[in-house]
Amino acid sequence: MNGSEDILVYLHSSILARLYKAFPSISPLDSNNFCNKMLRLVQSDAYMNNINLGPLTFVVNFYATATGKTNYLEPTNLESYFKKRTNGNVLYIDIQGNIFDPTLFKNINLSNLEDVAESSEENDFLYVFVKGIELKITNKGKILKDIPDFFSLNRVGHIKTLLPITEYRKLFARHYETEIKSERGIEYWQNKSKYELISAPENKFRKKLANFLENNLSGGFIDEECRNNNTTDRNDVRVITVPNHDVYIIEIKWVGKSNGANYDGTIAHVKANEGLEQLNLYIDAEPRCLSGILLIYDARKEPEEFKWNTSIEDWKHNISNPPIVLHLDPESSSEKAKQIVKSERKND
Repeated sequence: MNGSEDILVYLHSSILARLYKAFPSISPLDSNNFCNKMLRLVQSDAYMNNINLGPLTFVVNFYATATGKTNYLEPTNLESYFKKRTNGNVLYIDIQGNIFDPTLFKNINLSNLEDVAESSEENDFLYVFVKGIELKITNKGKILKDIPDFFSLNRVGHIKTLLPITEYRKLFARHYETEIKSERGIEYWQNKSKYELISAPENKFRKKLANFLENNLSGGFIDEECRNNNTTDRNDVRVITVPNHDVYIIEIKWVGKSNGANYDGTIAHVKANEGLEQLNLYIDAEPRCLSGILLIYDARKEPEEFKWNTSIEDWKHNISNPPIVLHLDPESSSEKAKQIVKSERKND
């Protein structure tokens, strides 16, 4: 399977699911055709030969049919556009790629993602922002999909090893090994010698987990609240399956010390139980929830088993049992190896 087809496989389990959520009345076949044409377009010579001419934004009106005869999802037409354009970088098209009267977006220049997000808040169109080899899809001010490199999706998409959310323990084990263990994919220590995390580490943990699931999950999509909401009053990550729309809620907690907070000792058990109580509330409010998962990032210097306020056997049937605990160790594997060598030398 070549790189282009790998991308299309990935889109079927990610972009299409998001389009269905944002535009439920649109035919899945039409959405699929649109995605295929868009990906082939940005990989075509017509786009790549003009890649240095700046970002390009496709504004897609799914609910109307354009009267224009020119189809800008066809590479030859896009190449002609690059040659003759003078102002602006916006193509206003229907789901087939046909151009609308440009009056609505005439002379508008959406040069960055912030401009795109602001413009998308004013209507119900889909925005496909292409800059270099990056592709970002936005609707109503929220990023539905972020592809940093549409030529190297294997690097970020792990096409051949996608897992469904039902195998969340395997997914979290991979998340730990590839991104958390020894700070492989995220910096979260403020002072390693003091076992002190950065301020508000839950924000980094939440966003990193959401991004990881984005690129490793099959048959579902991530509720974007966890990445678009800058407040700290909602720390859960939600996965919605396709096509059933079942919900999996992941409540994130951390224990230990940070630059500004101390959840060590007795308070660590209190924080863990708070996570359980929040899951109970979320599950009561979400009738489609199949599973509530408590995920704890444990930065304590001397970890111990958590003491639960109620017996695990008394938890709701759809709360994952036992909770998942990821231990954060400030000492890298190389440093541990050095200590082992030193210890062995002393014993010789």
